[in-house]
Amino acid sequence: MGTHHYNLSEQFEFTGKTKILSIVGIVLGVLAIAYGFVSDQHERTFANLLLMAYYFACVCMSGAFFLAVQFVAQAGWSASILRVPQAMAKTLPIAVIILIAVMGLGLYTHNLYHHWADPELLVKDGPKYDSLIAGKSAFLNVPFFMGRQIVFLGAYSFFAIKFAQWSNQEDLHGGLNYYRKSFKNACIFLVIYGFTTPIFAFDTIMSLEAHWFSTMFGWYN
Repeated sequence: MGTHHYNLSEQFEFTGKTKILSIVGIVLGVLAIAYGFVSDQHERTFANLLLMAYYFACVCMSGAFFLAVQFVAQAGWSASILRVPQAMAKTLPIAVIILIAVMGLGLYTHNLYHHWADPELLVKDGPKYDSLIAGKSAFLNVPFFMGRQIVFLGAYSFFAIKFAQWSNQEDLHGGLNYYRKSFKNACIFLVIYGFTTPIFAFDTIMSLEAHWFSTMFGWYN
């Protein structure tokens, strides 16, 4: 019976037309962002940057989630396609850095989350006092908000990288050691992911309009 040998170090490389189109796309994106700031449309530019960074992070998170589900389910059918979600998961730290940078700069420049981040909204009897926002201030305040984002996204990134590493090591060395690590940590990750992703959605997107809220937003999002 014949055996198949695979080159596990083989990687896809951008060459020729694909590489040129990618570079052109990056340049056009940078120019569009620059135009948004130069044309004094700061809030609109930040809103679009946030949306793009959020979707980028969510796509990468979905790769980690898919890997975890496959490990927990002990699925065999997905073995031939696992490299795709692994590539998505390994990109998550980059997406996280971009997303946190956009949120941090948006808060600093008052172009994002200003519906609740303005300290004057909490000054009772002040001209901008908002009782609804004041009631949420224990949860919606900048240090706690950014802290949650860093902890949640940092945890997702840690597990995403580990899943990809253990899967590669299992291919290289065989045995059950790395498989057991993947299974055990995937169980932990799915519990953390299930509880924190709704909060992540509440924070990142729903809190942009803090007067509107829905307990189902996280799941539908």
